[in-house]
Amino acid sequence: TKPPYILEVNHSPGTTGIEKATGKNIVKTVIEYFSEPKHRYSVPIQVGYLEVINIKPFGEIIAKFDTGNSAISPTIHAEKVSVKDKIVTWTYEGKSLKNKLIKISDVHVGGLNDYTEKRYTILLDIEFAGTLYKDVDVMLDDRRDREPVLLNRKLMRQMNVMVNPQRKYVVTTKFSIDK
Repeated sequence: TKPPYILEVNHSPGTTGIEKATGKNIVKTVIEYFSEPKHRYSVPIQVGYLEVINIKPFGEIIAKFDTGNSAISPTIHAEKVSVKDKIVTWTYEGKSLKNKLIKISDVHVGGLNDYTEKRYTILLDIEFAGTLYKDVDVMLDDRRDREPVLLNRKLMRQMNVMVNPQRKYVVTTKFSIDK
């Protein structure tokens, strides 16, 4: 059966005729159905294809919200990447970090070059629109000449966002990170 859909909220819904014809308490049925969280659907918030996120210790960073990105994990620009004893040392914007290596992935890079490269995955906390997403799997990648962070569909689904491909900075403001 199809779930009921709420078209309007009304303090006096006028269900008397329906209830008399069906012999069912329609309002009670709707309330019972939606009292279970599995039946609720939250409408995603609209975001631009570029938004500002916060990653500690770096602060505000421009991220590209890419609905075509089915990659395993979001990526962040990383330089001077090295691994020793399952610890990844890397640099972003002059700040060096050491993180536990979560996994190594072979990533196929298509296009004109068409090659496969190894990428390291670490855990980072990402904040967006007032919500902190803890321990997000993030791949390190050389993203110079592109937005420093690329978010994938999996994280965007968790954030409950939908991307407007014609807009930038719907939720956030780029000016907050301009130097």
